[in-house]
Amino acid sequence: APETAPPAGDGGGGPLVLGTNPSCADMTSLTSDPSSACMSFTGLIDNVRLWNVTLLDWQVARTRNTHLHPKDPVVQWLLANYSFDATMMDTHNGKHNLMALDEDFPFSFIDRVQLGPAAYAEPAPAALKFSSDTTVVIPLADALAFAPKSLTFEAWVNPDDDGSVFGGFIASLGHAGWRLAMMCNADSTSTQQYVGCCLGGQHVERSIGFYADVTASCADVPSSEVGLATGQWTHVAVTVADPRAKINQRGKDYEVCFVINGEPAGCSSDATYGVPSGVNMYAPERPSEFVLGGYLPANRTACGASACAPFAFRGYMDNVRFWADAIDHEFLKAYKSSEIDSDHLFLPSLVANYSLAPGVYRGMESQEVIEDTHLSKYMWPMFDGTVVNGEYVDSQDQPLSPHPSPLPPPMPPQVGPASMYFNGVDTHVTFRNESATLAALTELTFEAWIKPDADVRAEALVMYGNFGWGLLLMCNPEDGAGRGCCGSHTSGSLGFWTAKSRFDHTACENTPSSTEAVTRGQWNHVAVAVRHGLVEFFINGAFAGSAGGEGVLVKDGGGSSELVIGGLGAWCPTCLPYAGFMDEVRVFGSMLGGHEIAAWKDVAMGHEHPSAPALVAHFTFDSANGETLVNRAAPDVGDVGDGEVSSRSYGYVLWDTAEHIALAAASSVTGATYNRTGPTSMYFNGADTKVTTRCGSKDATYDWNCGGASAATGYSGLKPDDFLTFTAWIKPDEGVSGQTIAMLGEWGWGVLLMCPGGFGKGCCGNHVTNAIGFWSDNDVTATSCAETLSSDVGVTRGVWNHIAVVVDASHYTNEVLFYINGNLAGRRRSSKRGNIVAPLGGMDHAPFVIGRGPCPNGCLDYKGHIDELSVYAALWSASDISSWYNKTAAPATSTTRASPHFALGVLGYSFDGARGNAVKNVFPDPDEADYAGNRFDGVITSRDADDVVWDASDRASLTSAPEYASPPPPATHPPPFLGSSHSSLRFDGAEASAFLKESSEGGKYLDFTDSGVMTFEAWIKPERFGKFQFLAATEGFDGDRAGWSIAIMCPDGAGEGCCGDHVDGSLGFMARKAVSSDCANARSTKTSLTLDTWQHVAVSVDATQTVANTGIGMVRRKVSFYVNGELVGVSTSSQDSAYAPIQLPTPTHGPDASGVRFGAGLCGQSDDLSVSSGETRKCGHFQGLLDEMKLWRAALSDVTVRTHYDKEIVPWHVNVDALVAHFNFADGSGVSVPFETRVDTTGCGGGSVVDLTNCTLFQMHDLTLHPASLESTFWHSDVHAIAPAVTAPPPSPPPTSPP
Repeated sequence: APETAPPAGDGGGGPLVLGTNPSCADMTSLTSDPSSACMSFTGLIDNVRLWNVTLLDWQVARTRNTHLHPKDPVVQWLLANYSFDATMMDTHNGKHNLMALDEDFPFSFIDRVQLGPAAYAEPAPAALKFSSDTTVVIPLADALAFAPKSLTFEAWVNPDDDGSVFGGFIASLGHAGWRLAMMCNADSTSTQQYVGCCLGGQHVERSIGFYADVTASCADVPSSEVGLATGQWTHVAVTVADPRAKINQRGKDYEVCFVINGEPAGCSSDATYGVPSGVNMYAPERPSEFVLGGYLPANRTACGASACAPFAFRGYMDNVRFWADAIDHEFLKAYKSSEIDSDHLFLPSLVANYSLAPGVYRGMESQEVIEDTHLSKYMWPMFDGTVVNGEYVDSQDQPLSPHPSPLPPPMPPQVGPASMYFNGVDTHVTFRNESATLAALTELTFEAWIKPDADVRAEALVMYGNFGWGLLLMCNPEDGAGRGCCGSHTSGSLGFWTAKSRFDHTACENTPSSTEAVTRGQWNHVAVAVRHGLVEFFINGAFAGSAGGEGVLVKDGGGSSELVIGGLGAWCPTCLPYAGFMDEVRVFGSMLGGHEIAAWKDVAMGHEHPSAPALVAHFTFDSANGETLVNRAAPDVGDVGDGEVSSRSYGYVLWDTAEHIALAAASSVTGATYNRTGPTSMYFNGADTKVTTRCGSKDATYDWNCGGASAATGYSGLKPDDFLTFTAWIKPDEGVSGQTIAMLGEWGWGVLLMCPGGFGKGCCGNHVTNAIGFWSDNDVTATSCAETLSSDVGVTRGVWNHIAVVVDASHYTNEVLFYINGNLAGRRRSSKRGNIVAPLGGMDHAPFVIGRGPCPNGCLDYKGHIDELSVYAALWSASDISSWYNKTAAPATSTTRASPHFALGVLGYSFDGARGNAVKNVFPDPDEADYAGNRFDGVITSRDADDVVWDASDRASLTSAPEYASPPPPATHPPPFLGSSHSSLRFDGAEASAFLKESSEGGKYLDFTDSGVMTFEAWIKPERFGKFQFLAATEGFDGDRAGWSIAIMCPDGAGEGCCGDHVDGSLGFMARKAVSSDCANARSTKTSLTLDTWQHVAVSVDATQTVANTGIGMVRRKVSFYVNGELVGVSTSSQDSAYAPIQLPTPTHGPDASGVRFGAGLCGQSDDLSVSSGETRKCGHFQGLLDEMKLWRAALSDVTVRTHYDKEIVPWHVNVDALVAHFNFADGSGVSVPFETRVDTTGCGGGSVVDLTNCTLFQMHDLTLHPASLESTFWHSDVHAIAPAVTAPPPSPPPTSPP
């Protein structure tokens, strides 16, 4: 017969004729003309059979010489049988009898074909024994029958236990097709006993390996993680899944999985694992052969006559099945020991089934035949084959039992409450009603309680339409997990299907998924909240990750409006089926916030729910029986209707009354959950919640001129010219994305949450994740976001953070400082940005908006809580922020201090209103008389209910403003040198300083240039490091700062004013501070002072210049540093022209302008770009306490410092005549501290302390505190008590002999 036979014709409906053709058989049409005689057969015909299939040659040979047994399976394809034993009857079934065309007896008894008796054998069950020379070959008429795109091979095997190490092929297809082998490993030292082992292999011994094709390397083929045991029966299976197969629905490559005794034993994915058809080595023009127990290579010269021993499997095999589909391990496990029944889900995919009982040939049992006992897929037993050198062994048969009924008999209808159990095979719920609501959704929240089964695999919880939106359980292939695992997802994570096309091979791995996982075998509340550009995941009420980007959206149903729970949507509702319990499903047409999801997950759904109007579907599963899942949502929202339940599970398994979630009644918890009395914070939903400034106008209409500049008051409003401080408490929800906390108008100045490019929506550049950003660029370009100034560290999402942004846009500055929780978090200077820019379009119509971005419909919206937000037209110092960030903004009272710069506060929201849509500004409006109400009150816009917007249960916890210090009891001034300590002086690190003015023209009392020696002493208690801080510094006329100073140092980059490589918190001396390098070259200690601890510091300078000590190499000038009386450092120099010489220069003297300032100094443009050229301003403010401060016109020695540092001054002090100034700050009040040092004016020229040029003009000034307005903050009760004066030591005895 030709390879492709033409189809049989139907004969036009005419009769079947033997010996001639139908036209000749009609005798009435014949003529007497011999030329028209028909071409009829002349001779004998016997044993005619007609079949309705095409028989192969070996099938014809098996039946041609014998009668057919009624039990012979081939009989089912027999149409008619004519034995012609004196009859024209159809002896098969009598349906197609013949009739003779003449009345003569047409039969011959003499010459006939005698058939053998009908034979049919039913061999006893057995297993087939394979040896090294066994070959089982099944010739294939269909090349693709054993090479489908997806396949499953399964068998029971029992490898030999003869003690040898061997491998072998369990099955193979042709010499170039796929192969399944038992693996073993060998190396160059292995003996010949290692038959069929893999040289250099690292496989588990006796594992199962899969060769995709003839080019596959033995060492590299995928293999199982579990090996077989010799001498024992093991069920083995391998599945190969096409990327489009049900078992590998979203995988981009072919997936090979191994199953041992019904349990997963590893999977591998690769594009090369496709299934080739192989080649028929005997007849290349024919399809390839299927081989069991070995492999027939193209070159068989090294093989025996019938087998290739190096490739042979040795042992027993039974119950071999081949399927044209990849079957789940659950099904393989369920049927491995049982017969295949009509309920098997994959029955249509069964290609061949070999029970491996002895075969039947010509009706007789045969050891040389293997029979395919599966006959339902193909119309003939086309996959029978031959056995060479094999042995059927009855005693080794692995009997299969009838497959048990999957479920017990049904029980009476149940009564809820209940949950639904999805069997992981075919249970799903379909909602077929056309739903305009679902199709039109642009935002979505899906919630459910689930208790997934233990098996790790990909599962669809819900899918809308043909791959519209969906929620899935994801898994990671590297975990060795089950089907559908892909990419780098966390196994057990939630995935939101939002791919544009299901044919995108990267769709699975790129599916947005949570960073946290559900717990299998336990109840979990899961939720996904989505809008265009953002998806957020929640597990048990806690944030579990998010993703952003233009590709994230709520897709439509792709032409279908069916919603499917438990399956992969309308396209394939039984694909990726969910296995486990499900209860309390809710679908909202809006994106709910995390706090709302967490608060209501345990509460029954009712009208009290803040998002009840957006509910489109609600399933409680409490009907507990039947084939309908009722939607409990109100019908007036166009919801999805009721669902149709499909499952082979019995009702009592499908509806489970023992496993369900019990929720609290809404009425019992809503009052406690949302207390609508203040104080409160405000929650922004990340979608539409915002606060807009109400600028006000004279006619009480909304005039958005929020600049508010006033000619009368100079009030700068929300667009100050130079200085701006923004403070707020924020608790951003989890999920990284760029977000706008507040912005003035359209792209005016703003404060944002930043993130690095690629980490979420709105992320850009190299910003630190969750950094604070300051927007100040009207020129919105592709690089503006990346160039936005931002902090060095980020806030922590999910907890309260205090943020402050301090902007100095004054001339030469453009500086922005960021603070988080009171600590400096970054400092940026820029010539391009840092300005406080007005919005595009100017200020006339520019509202200040909190919580939403500047796009017309919102963008980069903030999601989370905000509390205690303020805007100041002033610069808050680091001290202000660290001291006040956790205190409320409030004016001064009779007992409490005002918060910093309260008078310059522009906008302040405490968010304590607890209800309504108005937010009151706590700062007074200087032009309030001209406006109908405060122009900076806020108006709230949000789709959320008050209970959501105003949150009393979660807010920033602040303290009240500190009270004034109580004045000390009155005291008389002690006599000179007998000071007592009742108080100390506190410097705030921002504004406070004290100035000791030089005497008038009568003498330069504070000039140490001529003497060349000086010592500074004080008890200090520093409160901060990481900032340059002056303890004492000289000042000259007209801002001259070229004199000496003493400071607490810090290294470059550590903070404000820090320089060089000084130790943070070290004690330093600068001979001058005139150029930028002076700070870096200052002399300093190598150790740090101690924070928040009283300690004595002294700096002794000897800069005397004589001929004797200024020669090269003759070091004499030095600075000595002391802490608590101990020498901690010495620095020396030898030349006046040396780099950073040790000297005591005095700035230019001028009337009422020269002296020494304590707690601050002067900075010029070399220190701070914001200072104009040629000008100076105060800087380097000390933060901490100071007491017992002394200046000496002498370089105190080590012994002197150590002896007196913690004692009162005594008359016998060796340098008592050199004491210039001493302040013990005992008064505790006032802004002027009396000058307490005695000055001997006798003779007006003979004093050892100072050379007075004019006795009548000499006047030493008191120490004055600046600014005077901070008087109450200067004086502090924390003092350092010093020991009383001690008696002088006895004089030394005279020497015994002259020196």
